[in-house]
Amino acid sequence: MRAFLFWEAYNNKYAEFDFSNYQGASKTALLISIENVCEKMLNPPAKLKGVNDIMKFSKEIKKWSKFDVEKLKRAGITNYFMINADGGTGGGIFRKMYGVLLTEAAGILENSSIVNIGKQFIDLSKQWDSVADVMWTLSETGQSELLNNMSEVIKSISEHETTLFTNLQNALRTK
Repeated sequence: MRAFLFWEAYNNKYAEFDFSNYQGASKTALLISIENVCEKMLNPPAKLKGVNDIMKFSKEIKKWSKFDVEKLKRAGITNYFMINADGGTGGGIFRKMYGVLLTEAAGILENSSIVNIGKQFIDLSKQWDSVADVMWTLSETGQSELLNNMSEVIKSISEHETTLFTNLQNALRTK
């Protein structure tokens, strides 16, 4: 099977991809990949990565109350574009994509508990999207009153992600 692409945006360049040797995702590759993600999120190589970084983010946001209004607005818009799918790799869009991947992988892995975990990641994506929405409001208003609640939501997300990645790791090991 070949796929052909023609993009005017790239000065009418032509690209051809050959998928004739594509074999699909193997059970082993999926297990290794998902286990690696769990390990990097739960036990990252650096202290400020993975779920630890999300918890740190929840604490750092409280410090923003010392910012003047303009700096607070900049922090809001900068973080909006990192979290929201509009501009960044985003908390919400990543969790949604990962949840979909898990629900699809569950069939190949023959592990139905992974479907439920995948659905929970999709639900979690909505919480990240709500944080992004508050960041947008912060960028428009500069209201420091938004920070404490946002910090608590992010802390809750961090705790939920820790639970989800732990449950996912356990689900991989029980099958």
